[in-house]
Amino acid sequence: MRYDGSTIERLLAVAWWDWPAGKLARNLDAVRGGDIDALEAAI
Repeated sequence: MRYDGSTIERLLAVAWWDWPAGKLARNLDAVRGGDIDALEAAI
């Protein structure tokens, strides 16, 4: 596995891949950087 179970759960909860294009564009740095805290804050 690339990520531990806790990280996988967090990423699945964020599901950034389902975000509308505008929201994704506004948070692209967090996606590229793997900043899960920032992604969770953007929900």
